Amino acid sequence: MIPTGLAVGLSSLLLCSGTASALVWNTFDGPGSPACHNVSRVHNATSVEDMQSVVKSAIQSKSLVRAAGKGHMWYDTQCSDDSTIIIRTANVAGIYDFSLPEGAPHGSVLVDAGVTFFQLAEYLHDRGASVGYTLTNWNISFGGSVAMGAHRSSIREDSMVAAGVLAMDIIDGKGEIRKVKRNESDDDWLAASTSLGLLGIIARIKLKIYPDSKVYAKQNTFDEKEILEGDIYGMIAPYATANLWWWPYKRKFHQRYYDWPVYGWNYDVLIGGLYPDQKAQWDYGLRAYTLELAFPVTMANAVLKRARGLFDEELKRGIIMTSTYRSGINIKFGRHYFDFLGQQTYNTSDGVDWSKGTIMSKKHLDPNYLARFKAVRQKFDPNGIYRNVIGEILEMY
Repeated sequence: MIPTGLAVGLSSLLLCSGTASALVWNTFDGPGSPACHNVSRVHNATSVEDMQSVVKSAIQSKSLVRAAGKGHMWYDTQCSDDSTIIIRTANVAGIYDFSLPEGAPHGSVLVDAGVTFFQLAEYLHDRGASVGYTLTNWNISFGGSVAMGAHRSSIREDSMVAAGVLAMDIIDGKGEIRKVKRNESDDDWLAASTSLGLLGIIARIKLKIYPDSKVYAKQNTFDEKEILEGDIYGMIAPYATANLWWWPYKRKFHQRYYDWPVYGWNYDVLIGGLYPDQKAQWDYGLRAYTLELAFPVTMANAVLKRARGLFDEELKRGIIMTSTYRSGINIKFGRHYFDFLGQQTYNTSDGVDWSKGTIMSKKHLDPNYLARFKAVRQKFDPNGIYRNVIGEILEMY
């Protein structure tokens, strides 16, 4: 998974005028932490039709296009180095076609590209419904979540956001709407499940919803040795959502786990541990690069012991692995989920057994999956107007 941050945008002049050249589009961390280096203009979209019109205009001017959601974006890789138009989706946030018949085990709702988890949670709670286990960070849009293959931490339940998607409308490389329905035997679906935005802008998503219910949460603290020598899989697998935080300086771990779907104001408890009077790390001015590793859960003890050994070697040199609120090591887990470019895909050519789950993302992409994804990309975006650095690295062009 690529390091992410909250988009803070550009100057007020750029956002108001929509015209400029070779401007930097920054991540949450601001100047010095670019998402895109060569942005020609930023368009604040107001509707799906408005986004389509911008795409069609970009085609005529031979410009590249990238969508930017309300929250997270990729550091230094969101765009190609070529001049790119940013379409902001935050104001395209309609929620409609709610359907959950009384007594039914599940229903559906349609959301626009820029709808965030908080917005949908409040909407559904008012109607006695919940998005269930399909959730991730509160300040990221559903469109962005599905595009980047976002997930929460779980082995028991499907952890991919895309697992809750029934269908989606994508604005393709011609500015037209392509409808993709959930079908695990369809390459269009397997590519759209984690598209990295390379197929187009995810304009609308049909999501599966459930009757509302409450959540419980608990946090336990352990001495480091109890985890390194313990049954890590057994600590995570029983719960709908569970993860570990590691505080190397204190030589402690804490385990968080949650169960039942969440609604409304409970989302902040589930996703971030933001208890009363506590703030997220960016409110304290904390800045850092992110290193993410991926390996099967069955290797967890060996890998973490190796990391502990490396920390101890650094300590001998006077380098201390410190820990403060929300800056420890967040260890997430994922249930295997099949698509072409997802973080938890399986049956890959490397022969690695991911059947019991993964820790974070998976970078050993299967050549056959890449080829099948590329074929879909060429169909959706034959001229490559949605190109980005990741797509170029993956040799999609």
